[in-house]
Amino acid sequence: MAKYTVKSKSKGFKGSRLGIPFIQGVASFEDEKLIPHFEELGYTVEGKPEPKQAAKKPATKKKATAKKKGE
Repeated sequence: MAKYTVKSKSKGFKGSRLGIPFIQGVASFEDEKLIPHFEELGYTVEGKPEPKQAAKKPATKKKATAKKKGE
């Protein structure tokens, strides 16, 4: 699992939010589902996963068609 770091506005904060312990305003967690909850509370979350992009389909080559005489 990825590890995320959350920072509070108060650099000296020592306590717990959402079950995650903070020391000097910084905490670490692994549960990706907590990211939006911390952001709603005004915390900064680092190490967020990149948004998933739709898989690109490989380009297919078109066959060249030659014109026959008389067409």
